[in-house]
Amino acid sequence: MPQMIGWRRLNRWTALPVCVSAVVVVAALSVSASGCEPPPSPKHSYAFVVGDRSNTKAPAIDQVTDALPRDLVPGSKIAVFAVDGSNNGVEPYNKPVEKAENEMDQPDVSAQMRSDVHKKLETAKAAAPEVNTLGAISSAAHALKDRDGEKTLAIADSMLSTAGVLQFQSGLLDASPEDVVASVDKEELPDLSGIDIAVYGLGEVRDPQGQLPEGKRKKLESIWQSLLTESGAKSVTFHSQLGENADLKGLPPVTVVQILQFTPATVAPDRCQQVLPETLIQFVPDTADFAEPAAAETTIRDVADNMKDCPGTITVTGTTSSWGTPEGRQQTSQARAGRVRDALAVALGVNPSTIVAKGVGIDFPEYVNDRDASGRLIPAAAAKNWNVRIVAL
Repeated sequence: MPQMIGWRRLNRWTALPVCVSAVVVVAALSVSASGCEPPPSPKHSYAFVVGDRSNTKAPAIDQVTDALPRDLVPGSKIAVFAVDGSNNGVEPYNKPVEKAENEMDQPDVSAQMRSDVHKKLETAKAAAPEVNTLGAISSAAHALKDRDGEKTLAIADSMLSTAGVLQFQSGLLDASPEDVVASVDKEELPDLSGIDIAVYGLGEVRDPQGQLPEGKRKKLESIWQSLLTESGAKSVTFHSQLGENADLKGLPPVTVVQILQFTPATVAPDRCQQVLPETLIQFVPDTADFAEPAAAETTIRDVADNMKDCPGTITVTGTTSSWGTPEGRQQTSQARAGRVRDALAVALGVNPSTIVAKGVGIDFPEYVNDRDASGRLIPAAAAKNWNVRIVAL
């Protein structure tokens, strides 16, 4: 991602009061040149979305404010506004950097402006429960829309949205990234054209929200990578951050996102007929590559141990949701069945040619209708159709 002016220690965090909100800071910087003055600095606009809520580790307002340059150029625009779960927002802060009468006093003007922004960030509070992360991103993108030059949007949040278009408490973490994207209308996505996106702290939560296992965190990252890319983002990068807990007293509540865990024994008690859902063996979106190879291969070894004495030929069948085209569904399910077949053959110590692999897309008896009355994909229902079925008969 482009080098950002004054981007210092954004991945280091300190404690601050937590609220259920997302805060956006936008700074569009420009310098005019005339005569023998140095050429103007390249324009580079910044937006920051910071999720302060009761079940997410708190970001550090000090570090967010420190992303602004020490020497703000007169005429630069800085905007601060908060978006809560209802996406109604609060009264915005939108002021230009004033030019001091005496050039020697300009650093004092910049310092005062930074102080005002810091104070606005600290006092911005949500009026409604929950958090609308995609709504906050849309607001930030709108603020950047009319800016020239480079544009960067940094998001410091766990990304477990519970309001608006994306509500992860409805089972989105069990859905494939393709299905989540397909379930969102194009007009509901923000316009991120030409904007570099940096996400800090994805999956970093605090009680009462249960911790995300690494597989779920990677699924969350894949979902947001797909959504932001579909929205036109120039680039998307993910960074870890250190967060701290703060007092939750008086803060609006946030719904806990349930984290479901599966094992082959609980999914299919019949050891000779195993069903491995997408929630158990995760693939990189639209590929047959394991998102977590070591974890997937461990699961497949467990399946192999259960099936060693099963009679007959082993058949591995890949299935999908109704996302995509019939041809695409068949190709993806075939490729994933083949990938599991190869890993299973290694675990069993047999030649892969002795195991049948086939892809059937949505053409299987247990298929669950994953479309609503209007034809929109239902991610939670679609998740039940992304499986790899292993049967020995």
